[in-house]
Amino acid sequence: MHVSAVPGAYPQIGGQPMMPQMRAPMPQGFAGGVAAAPGMNSMQGHAPPAQPQMAPQPQLGQMRPGTGSMQLGHRPSGSSLGTFEALSPTQAGSRTMPVSGPSGAREQALQQRVTDLEELLKSKDQEIKELQGALSKAGIKLPSTSLKKAKAREKVGSGGFRKVSQSQPSVPYEALDQEDPIDLRLEEFYNGTGSAIPFQRINRGFYRFGETILELNIINHKLMAKTEDGWNRSKFGPIEKFLMYYENIEREKAGIPMEA
Repeated sequence: MHVSAVPGAYPQIGGQPMMPQMRAPMPQGFAGGVAAAPGMNSMQGHAPPAQPQMAPQPQLGQMRPGTGSMQLGHRPSGSSLGTFEALSPTQAGSRTMPVSGPSGAREQALQQRVTDLEELLKSKDQEIKELQGALSKAGIKLPSTSLKKAKAREKVGSGGFRKVSQSQPSVPYEALDQEDPIDLRLEEFYNGTGSAIPFQRINRGFYRFGETILELNIINHKLMAKTEDGWNRSKFGPIEKFLMYYENIEREKAGIPMEA
């Protein structure tokens, strides 16, 4: 092989010029075409073996001794997560807020009102008995029951009761509870009428007149009646008005001739 060297020209092999090998400039830290890692000696051309590094693991939940609850680790700085604490069933139950509806409170208030009125009625009855006993010891005669009935009949006659005659009813009513003022007032009123439909006591304040069930009460010293079938707009009305309305209705149901 003949190699000629020409100044300023490329070496030639035979008749062809020999091109020089072109190499790209190597970046700093490279030796032998291998990239230098951090800590690599660029002169040596190799790097020491890298030590594996574990990424920091988040802290797991830690159990509190004797509490049965788990608390997560503190959140790192800048994290949007908060710190949560798992509650035991006992703690969770103790934090439940009771819900009480307005209807329950209203019912309790009404029950308390009824209890207070019953206690007041008992105290008044006892006071009346004591006064009657004191009058008896003083020799003062009390009005007889017959006199009370006569006064009640006079009130009924002047109250505009027209459809039922003033004769005795077909079946006189006798008060079953002598301590019940409503029952006594009903006896006084009904036995002064000529009604052909009897009253039957169901319970305190509730009665049956033929097939009609009604509630009786004393309001403003007057015996008042109320039904649930729409009479008087289901409000309390005078017992005289009730009897005027239902007497002929119940007579027709029972097959009794109606009062003119």
